[in-house]
Amino acid sequence: MASGAPRVKLLRQLATAKDDFVSGALDIAWEGGSATIYVLFGLPTHAQLSAGGRTVSGRDAVEVLPHLLPQRFEVSYWRRRMSPADTLDCSIDDLAALLIEFAGAPAAEPAALPGASESWAGGDEATSELAFGLAGFPPLPHGSLRFGAGPAAALQLPEILPKLAASLVSLEAPGLRAAGVVIRGDMVDAVWVEANDCACGDTAAIALRGVQEGTVMVHDLEPDVAAALPLIWRLPVAATLEPAQIDAAALVAALTAGAGRCALLVAGHDPAVALVSGGSLVAVYSAADPVPSQDPERLRMIIGGATGCVTVLQRDLPGHDPATVRAAAREMHQCAAEPALRSVTTR
Repeated sequence: MASGAPRVKLLRQLATAKDDFVSGALDIAWEGGSATIYVLFGLPTHAQLSAGGRTVSGRDAVEVLPHLLPQRFEVSYWRRRMSPADTLDCSIDDLAALLIEFAGAPAAEPAALPGASESWAGGDEATSELAFGLAGFPPLPHGSLRFGAGPAAALQLPEILPKLAASLVSLEAPGLRAAGVVIRGDMVDAVWVEANDCACGDTAAIALRGVQEGTVMVHDLEPDVAAALPLIWRLPVAATLEPAQIDAAALVAALTAGAGRCALLVAGHDPAVALVSGGSLVAVYSAADPVPSQDPERLRMIIGGATGCVTVLQRDLPGHDPATVRAAAREMHQCAAEPALRSVTTR
């Protein structure tokens, strides 16, 4: 195992807390020391570190921790535990930045840091390849327009971000599309797509925050829509279906029957997106009508009228087994007379 692997796991656990608004405690242990980080709804509240017979808390703990961490240490999963104090005023990204700064390893054994193909998104890590490229970049939802289309250099995103509650930052430039989701002033996730390259997570967020070229727009979104939007670049492809093979009503019912998360990318004359979380349709919208809706009938109409492929993005989560979708797709090829996806079941 590369020496950076424990730090990558720690970064992923921190990202899980941010992405899923976790409340609890994360334990870190190594020979001769230990530390615990507490968060409340994804925001750090307290930290405590013990080593060499001394114990420090709060900001001192998080600043000392990167210096003390050896190449090998253990990282727990989040456990339910209320914070015993409120000593921190920082974000998950602030903690991650400290760990990145000290994540280097000797040249003989280089650190394994996450990049475009290995993100910190916990259970919803980015795949090594996005489900879309520059030409097929999916439509993005529109909400209340906070900042209209304007030059990126003039907008000064770093100054604007702290003022945003739940928002989408989108960028268009020649040979480039990008989007970032902002929750409570923090760009929690982003995607960056060029003709021959792509990135998501922290790499994309850093690039988007510092962009000086192109046109930027900022839309306020409903919090649940903003939280679910990264599914379109975080989830792997479970199936790609031809329009003629799909029973729209059966597909909608199958994907909303469990408790997991999934997304649909509908190609064609009016590209569309659907986001499903916890068995509920969080948003469905299209390029022609980008205002999100939660109406299943609208999704059924979009699928039924699709003129291009429908891509199902889904991870193997309880109640949402991608294998059932793939199996259904195979059955549709074998028996075109049967209504498509009626055989999809959830466990």
